Amino acid sequence: MKPFQTSIILTGRKNKVGFIDGTIKKPNEDDEDYMPWMRCDEMVKGWLTTTMEKEIRSSVKYASTAHEIWRDLKERFGNKSDPRAYELKQTLSTMHQNGNTILVYHTKLRSLWDEIDSVLEIPRCSCSG
Repeated sequence: MKPFQTSIILTGRKNKVGFIDGTIKKPNEDDEDYMPWMRCDEMVKGWLTTTMEKEIRSSVKYASTAHEIWRDLKERFGNKSDPRAYELKQTLSTMHQNGNTILVYHTKLRSLWDEIDSVLEIPRCSCSG
């Protein structure tokens, strides 16, 4: 059995990660696996795009594969995402207590701080002094 045929059987159980991470490669157009691959990839693209907000969806609508969509999203919103860090800092700088209890306000602040820590690489001092 060819590798793609094996993956088609596995994808029947919704194991579609290979379409997202690129490990299930797109066959040549003249390959017998081309159309089944295209159907699965279109389904995964649909799953990805239906979970996105309208603005994000419109920015990836010209991607030809699910892997391209995922790579784009990972680049924009991955752990080391400068645009996300900027957005979080703006949210933090404009945050107000707005009648919330101290506990609720602190929890919201802490959540933002934690996400900023996960997005930004914090420089560490390597000096020994």
